[in-house]
Amino acid sequence: MRDGRLDGIHAILDPDKPRRVGAGRRWLPSAVDRRWAPELTALITDGETAPVPRPIHTLPNRHRWDRMPGVTLLRDAAHLMPPSGEGANLAMLDGADLGRAIAAHPDGLEAALTVYEEAMFPRSESEAADAHRLMALCLDDRAPHSLIDFLTG
Repeated sequence: MRDGRLDGIHAILDPDKPRRVGAGRRWLPSAVDRRWAPELTALITDGETAPVPRPIHTLPNRHRWDRMPGVTLLRDAAHLMPPSGEGANLAMLDGADLGRAIAAHPDGLEAALTVYEEAMFPRSESEAADAHRLMALCLDDRAPHSLIDFLTG
């Protein structure tokens, strides 16, 4: 809450085009009003500010690149994935792994970069797959029940 206003983020996967609804003519995906309680849709339709739809950009789970002498990628440049709580952890691990690889190969930058990438690629693929699964559980047609089923069972 800021200045007496409640700000929120609404994440919705909906192939339909959004439309304007409610007294404030707010943006709302068509699937929302069919599945959500009116008290929840009111958070979107009756808010003081209009929601701003923003896409979630990701790389494919198996994203890889060919070795380029003297160049590698870290953090989101190397493994951009849906928000899942692991992005910062991967970024820190990238930096630590790259630092260790360079320290272990002080006279061979290419060897260090190869060692780093060979460890980073499978780790990133696994985390990206998990992040995509989590996003689907949170936003698919059965949500929130799909997430509850996953957590309880």
